[in-house]
Amino acid sequence: MIDKFLPGIYRKESSNQILDSFYGDLETENVTASLNNECFDVNPETELLIQQVAMQSRMISDAETLKAKLRAERAEKIVAKLLKSVFAAQKKIKTEKTKARISKVDSTIDKMTGCYNRRLLDSFLYEISDQIRSKLIIAVLDIDNFKTINDTYGHPVGDKVITYVADTLKKPEFRGSDLLFRIGGDEFLIAYTDYDCCVEDFIETVEQRLQDSMIRFNEMVNEIPEIEGSGYKASFSVGVVCYDDGLDGGNPQLTIKRADDLMYLRKAAHKITDQTSEVCVDPDDYASYI
Repeated sequence: MIDKFLPGIYRKESSNQILDSFYGDLETENVTASLNNECFDVNPETELLIQQVAMQSRMISDAETLKAKLRAERAEKIVAKLLKSVFAAQKKIKTEKTKARISKVDSTIDKMTGCYNRRLLDSFLYEISDQIRSKLIIAVLDIDNFKTINDTYGHPVGDKVITYVADTLKKPEFRGSDLLFRIGGDEFLIAYTDYDCCVEDFIETVEQRLQDSMIRFNEMVNEIPEIEGSGYKASFSVGVVCYDDGLDGGNPQLTIKRADDLMYLRKAAHKITDQTSEVCVDPDDYASYI
């Protein structure tokens, strides 16, 4: 009925427009309005129509309220769904980042010994500051006669010997600031950057620590069932040098080379002393194993 008499109600036309549009066919008596108190004097038919208009307006208002409520609920569901998707994406990203970090860590660790590998050593030497590089001390170690171990006792025993080197170097004198790398089959490197004494004194301390480690290493190797009781003397040769700007020219890789050269000089001396006890070795070039 309202749709028939009030086709403009959904366009929210004003009361005056409604009255002007539909009161022409109705008999009106004394339709007056007071703008101050908003009172109307109307006949019954007009009052009925106004009531119907008011009812329709309430219905429209209720419908709009319901639609707004439904829209709000729908919006909440959409937002909840979006947030769920966002959280899932964030969790996936976090998982992927964690995997990437684990993968990155794994790529810098030697699987057999748990030491850092050559890849991380190269990054470390590239990124260290001038201040740290100026205090850098490098020790390079290589197991003596390792080929003999592999040939005599087999590669599984050789692998165990390699892990024993890492184990003995990590304790008990090893500090958190000392970095241990496995840079070859049976070759290791330790980088020292944290010490308060003079370089010469600290190198002497390092060499003493490594000598103690070698004693423990020999004891552990001779407890291996395949080697136990054979009288095998397990040892490793060491070269320890400090970074020298004049010799290395800002390139710590040259420091490693000098340590490596010294280590091989000492290894050659071991072979000489093993062959004959009558050979005299210059202590400046071939100072024991360390």
